[in-house]
Amino acid sequence: MFQVSMSSPLLVIAALVLVTLAGCATQPQTTIETPADALTCTCTQLQNWLELQRKVLAMSNEKVEQQLTSLGEPKGPRQLFYFGLLHQQLDTFAGWPKARDVFRQLAEDARLAKEQRGLAAILERYNQSRINWYLQHRQLLENNETLKSKLRTSREENDLLEQKIKAITDLETSISTRKEQ
Repeated sequence: MFQVSMSSPLLVIAALVLVTLAGCATQPQTTIETPADALTCTCTQLQNWLELQRKVLAMSNEKVEQQLTSLGEPKGPRQLFYFGLLHQQLDTFAGWPKARDVFRQLAEDARLAKEQRGLAAILERYNQSRINWYLQHRQLLENNETLKSKLRTSREENDLLEQKIKAITDLETSISTRKEQ
């Protein structure tokens, strides 16, 4: 399986989100009452997701695979986010579309805070970029192999032409030598 380490750009994205939302840490935590239950400040919710992201970034591939196996079918936004992060962390092409789809689903979930949807949208675009990069890279590798094959064929044809030219030159030299005798 083709693997690429792209954790550094993800760290940059996370850092940018943290810097952008730094004001959230200085605001007092408030609760917003809804008919169903009390929700914590959207900043706290986002910080929880970012902390979860930091934990997943520190995991080895074996630990990520183990967590995916034990997680099963994700229930609720937090488990979905975790599920997407785990697939993203695997650093394999097969995981990126799963991560992208989960983050797209979260980005469109109106029950989530605007900041959470924004983070999910960033991660969706990040995974789509990885998918696009991989497909483009694979296409370029295929094009490279095709061009190498054509180059080999051209070299073989060139060698054959050189042999024919040498044979014709030798024949002409032989004919000239006979005529002189």
